[in-house]
This record gives sequence, structure tokens and C-alpha cells, in this order.
Amino acid sequence: MIARYALSLSGQPFESRVMDIHKKREQLQPWYAAINPAMTVPTLVHDDQVLGSSDLILQYLVSNSPAVWFETDASEAERVHVQRLVDLHYQFAVERLTFNAIMQKLPPVRIMFPALLRKACRELEQELSQASQDSVVAIRKKLELNHERLAYFSEPLTARQAEQIDLARQLVDAFPASPQGQWLFGELPSRADVVLLVFLARLNSVNLNTASMVPPNLAAWFQQKTQTQAFVDADVWVQFHPWRLVTHR
Repeated sequence: MIARYALSLSGQPFESRVMDIHKKREQLQPWYAAINPAMTVPTLVHDDQVLGSSDLILQYLVSNSPAVWFETDASEAERVHVQRLVDLHYQFAVERLTFNAIMQKLPPVRIMFPALLRKACRELEQELSQASQDSVVAIRKKLELNHERLAYFSEPLTARQAEQIDLARQLVDAFPASPQGQWLFGELPSRADVVLLVFLARLNSVNLNTASMVPPNLAAWFQQKTQTQAFVDADVWVQFHPWRLVTHR
């Protein structure tokens, strides 16, 4: 969602391909590994550039469409501040927060999700035994990540979500409580705007975008941005879509 939103804001035409990373695990297929050996999503291919993370895509778009972005004419101190906010966002394990919330809302998921993780681990172990040398490192990383997820989601739900909500509140508090114009720092968007708006959308999708979490002016700004064409075109989730999860869309 971050990559799509940044592309929409940049005004550059792009072709988006939906990936089934759960059931079909298309990111592990040879055709995709040939594009992105790390086998991660999203990936942006533009001319001779291949960028394999939303963070790298954000950085690339700022440099490739300078007139659109706040960072282009920002001071050094302002650029450092934006980078710090972006780093804070990427340090936050948002899937823990959102999946915990889903588990609290839908108790069967508490059983289903760990079971799916265990199945994914078994399948990755099988793929690892048959993998080419070029794919071994990426598959091992995915296997380690799934083992970490399984260990985390096996901990007591109430305690682990209370910690995540506290961390989420700290993250939101690091950003300006009131935008300084159309965007956080004036009349042009920054990378910090992009990651924050998508994060607030994730909160909204699991009913955590509340007054105790998000300052009123920031909440109003978020609501206004959800109505803009760039936000709509980017297909940023502001509501939970269980059917799209089931159908891997």
C-alpha cells in the first residue's frame, strides 16, 4: 500500500500486479526470483532499476520525481527529521498489531493463524530441501521469519496486544499532532506523510484509529486524505476486508 500510494502521489503511470504470497506463494516462483532474488514484495521495476521494498521505492520516487516531494527543497534538519520518522515506522511490526486485533475480534483466527504458520513452515522446509543455491538464503530468511511469527503469536494475546498498542501510540506521538498545511510539513507530501497515512489506515481497518491513539487534527487530516484520488487509486485499506484476505487479494 505504501508503494502504490507513493506512486499515485508521484503522478507516474504504473502497472500493478497483485501477488498471492500466501496460498500460491508467487514470490517464491522462479519467474519472480529472477526479478527480485530476495523474494519479497513489493518490487518496483523501472527502466534498469529494480527496487525490492517499499522503503527503497519511496526513496527512489523522491529522487525520480523531485517536484512532487517536500524533501527536495527541505533543509538538512528537515530531511533528517523525515528520515527519523520513516525509520520509526519501519521499526514497528504493524502485522503484530493488526493480527492481534483480528484475533481479538475473531476468536477462530487464534487457532487458524498459528496453524497456517506451521503449515507454511513445513512447506518452506520442503522447498528449502529442493531449492537452488540462489534461492536458499531467501527461503531460509522466510522460514526464520515464520518461526519468529509463530513464537510471537503463541504468547498470551491480551498482554502482547497491550504492548503493541502502547508502541503504536508512541509511534503516532512522534509525528506532528497537526499538519502544517495540506501535508505534515507544508504543501508538498513527504515520505513521512506516506507511511503515516498508510499506518493510520491500518489502525482504522482494525478499529484502533481512536481519539486515545490519534490527535483530533491528525485524525481529521487522515479522513480528508482518504477522499483524495491518489489515496483511492492506491487501494489503501481503511476497512478490514476478510473476503479479500481469504481470496488473497
